[in-house]
Amino acid sequence: MFTLTAEPLDVEHWLRILEQKFQLLNVMDEQKVCFAAQQLLGSTSTWQDTFNAMQPMDHHVTWQEFTTAFRQFYISIGLLNRKLSEFLELKQENKTVMEYVNKFNHLAQYAGTHVDTDDKKMDHFNRGLSCILQEKLYTGGYQTFGALMNAVIAMEGLQRDSQAEWKCKRVIIGSSSHP
Repeated sequence: MFTLTAEPLDVEHWLRILEQKFQLLNVMDEQKVCFAAQQLLGSTSTWQDTFNAMQPMDHHVTWQEFTTAFRQFYISIGLLNRKLSEFLELKQENKTVMEYVNKFNHLAQYAGTHVDTDDKKMDHFNRGLSCILQEKLYTGGYQTFGALMNAVIAMEGLQRDSQAEWKCKRVIIGSSSHP
């Protein structure tokens, strides 16, 4: 089922899922639009009714025509550009590494050629990390984005454990110095 969402690439995701189902079920091209129309809810269903009403009499909309029109209507170029800018400006700041990784991966779907190789992906990911983590990773020589991401997550865990241990020692030292 599909209903309007705030994420523009949900349209692409839904269309990919339909394509997978069509392939699995051997749906014929002339059936695809009818099948997709049954999956639309709310305003997207209304869009389908309007789209069909605009077609010439006896014209059977092809899957290609449907997907092209659907994308044009529901995927705003301005919104895609805003998501790309958000990706390019993304910084870890006060986020945990996992929060940063999740936001990075989510926005990377809008980044296209900025993340189409592992090297580019690692570069953008690294540039958004805190300075402390960047410094620790500088000599790592990570071969893949996955290796870099795993190292950062591990470092953050070690850093958190170290800080907790230091706080614990300060409490113990502080309490033993006062009789």
